[in-house]
Amino acid sequence: MATKLDTKLVPKILSLVNKYGKTLVFYTYPLTAYDPTTGEETEGAATTYSLKTTPPAQYESKLIDGDLVRNGDTWVLLPASGLEFTPVPGIKVTFDSITLKIVSVEKIYTGDLIGAYTLQLRE
Repeated sequence: MATKLDTKLVPKILSLVNKYGKTLVFYTYPLTAYDPTTGEETEGAATTYSLKTTPPAQYESKLIDGDLVRNGDTWVLLPASGLEFTPVPGIKVTFDSITLKIVSVEKIYTGDLIGAYTLQLRE
């Protein structure tokens, strides 16, 4: 059930990201299936989603620990409203001819609902 905070913040997040954001392409793959004839798992064709996020930003040097956050990692804020998939680690993302992979996802609640996701991206 949406709260008053949800009904105010979610549209604001969407409008700001749509106005100032950057389009990233997300590649999701269907679950793999085991093929007993080859002994391998097969991967289906990718489904792509072009979505606006905040422009990718570098982590502050004080947050880079070499383990959880590495030098070169970036982060983006992805509005949760209207998503056709749930962002999870492993999903590939491209922008400006750069391909990155989601390594961490944090949910940001605007009340009772998820308003946005913070995605940590790595080459």
